Amino acid sequence: MRRCTQTTLERTTASESTTDPTTGATAGGGWLRRRVRRLAASDETLEQAELRDEAERSGATPVTDCGNRSTVTVRGTVRGLRVDARGGSPVLEVEVYDGTGTLTAVFLGRSKVPGLVAGRGIVIAGRVRCEGDRATVVNPRYELLPVAGSE
Repeated sequence: MRRCTQTTLERTTASESTTDPTTGATAGGGWLRRRVRRLAASDETLEQAELRDEAERSGATPVTDCGNRSTVTVRGTVRGLRVDARGGSPVLEVEVYDGTGTLTAVFLGRSKVPGLVAGRGIVIAGRVRCEGDRATVVNPRYELLPVAGSE
């Protein structure tokens, strides 16, 4: 299975003894070392780790593991929306980021999806099409996740 060629983030397990490229801290270790690493990490790094953890807990496929023509379920956050016109019909492109990479969900014939805004959590399911370094799902099934604080 051919994978979409995206920049993959290094993920380590707690048992590995490697250096974290973002903070310079050694992976694994005790409670104090994990707390110090978390305090030293940037907001973007923390967001990536949180999104990866949420996706892993829900059983979703990481974007970096999406292969061409594979059926996947990806959980992430909407990073951006773009409306384009192709052949006179509207096309909504939604960038979904899961902490490992970005997947583009393409909704043909739609210029908007109610409730779909940047920053909103979403689960996308469908067949992936790889075009170079871009993973795309056309007319996917989707589920908008509850907004924090509205539950």
